[in-house]
Amino acid sequence: AVRVLKKNGLFIFLVTHPFRQLLEKQKKSKDYFKQVMVESTIFNEQLVVQEPSHTLKEYFSDYFLSNFEVVSFVEQFDPAAEKIDNYKYPGFMIIKAKKK
Repeated sequence: AVRVLKKNGLFIFLVTHPFRQLLEKQKKSKDYFKQVMVESTIFNEQLVVQEPSHTLKEYFSDYFLSNFEVVSFVEQFDPAAEKIDNYKYPGFMIIKAKKK
């Protein structure tokens, strides 16, 4: 994104929230920092998605923060996603950033 966006260009992305991934990967690892493949059941248990787990630091890395200004950050509960152990937690996050 840094290479293709003009100065002040907007970069918006939606990703699975790392906290949700932590709950999902407890079957394999209780280590938040260890990257493993996790399975997410979404759309009222109609779809299973496999993806690598991530930490917040991976999204807000020094490289990202030195090249972008965070304009907004949203984390939200997703009622269509599978509930894990009856927790209410953010299922996804949306980051809107402006290229410096």
